[in-house]
Amino acid sequence: MVIRKEAIQVQPVPNRRMKRLRENLALTQGEVAEKLGMPLSSYAMIEAGYRLNPRRDVQKRIANFYDCTIDELFF
Repeated sequence: MVIRKEAIQVQPVPNRRMKRLRENLALTQGEVAEKLGMPLSSYAMIEAGYRLNPRRDVQKRIANFYDCTIDELFF
């Protein structure tokens, strides 16, 4: 009996709302990350969809920054 382990490739789903809100404020990802007190790489991964479920406190900081709810931003 042969058991195959095939890797399932999951494509990231970009958070278009975050990107649109950031661009409306004419800010770069680096500028937003700095204002949020988080590494650029972390913010960029969240916006690009590589981190689908950031910690709740991070979700709250980002939502507060963009003046919206966590649900509006992440769900």
